[in-house]
Amino acid sequence: MSHRSTARCRLLVALCLLAAPLLAPSAFAEREAGSFGGQGGSPFHGTCSPKALAGVFLRAGKALDTVMIDCGTLNKNGTVTDVIGDAHFHGGGSGGDPFGSTGRFCPKNALVTGMRVWKDHNNIVNSFILRCTSMTDGTNTWTTMQAGGEAINDPVKILCKKDEIGTGIYGRAGSLIDNIGLLCADNPMKVAAAPPPDVPEKPIKMTRRGGPAAAVRRRAGCCRARAAAECR
Repeated sequence: MSHRSTARCRLLVALCLLAAPLLAPSAFAEREAGSFGGQGGSPFHGTCSPKALAGVFLRAGKALDTVMIDCGTLNKNGTVTDVIGDAHFHGGGSGGDPFGSTGRFCPKNALVTGMRVWKDHNNIVNSFILRCTSMTDGTNTWTTMQAGGEAINDPVKILCKKDEIGTGIYGRAGSLIDNIGLLCADNPMKVAAAPPPDVPEKPIKMTRRGGPAAAVRRRAGCCRARAAAECR
C-alpha cells in the first residue's frame, strides 16, 4: 500500500470517529407484549422509537376517547430527558375532557414497563394505569391516573419482560379506544452491560498413537524432512 493510500485510510478513520457521537440512535426492535379490550375500530400503532415511552396523555368521559404518547430519551447513565408528547400520533377520537399533568408521566428518570387495563360493559377500554420503572435504581411504581367510567371485572396486567422497556402503544380504536396494548423492546442499558458470550475452546484433535505429544513429534520430523512451505 502506498504512503498516499495509507494516509487517506487514516483520515477516513479519524473522520468516522469524530462523527460517531453525532449519529442518531437506532430504532428499537419492538414486540407486542399483549393487549386487552374489544375488537371494534381500526388498528393503531404509536411508537416512540428511537426514544422510549415515558407517559401518556388522555381524553376521556365515561369511556376512553383518546390516548397519545409522551416520549423520552434514555441516556447511558440512566437519566431520561427530553420528555415530550408525540404530536404525530394519537389513537381514538376527539371527544372527552383532557386530563391534566397529574399521573400522566412516569417519575423522573423512569420509563413505562407495564400497564393494567380495564374495560366496560360495551367491551371497550374504560381506563388503564401505567407501571413505571426507574432507570437508575430499578424501582417500580404505578401511576394513579385512572380515567373513564365504571370498569367491570379485574384489570388485565400487561408487562414488558425483565430487561425490556416500553416504546409505545398499539390497539384498536374508532371514536373511542376499543383495545390497547404495550410495545416493548430490549433495554439498551442492559444490552450494553451484558457480559460477552463465552468463546468455546477449540478441541485438541487426538490421534490413534501417542496422543497430542506424538503428533507434535511427527510434525517436527516432517518439517525437518520437507520444505517449510510444504509443512504449513
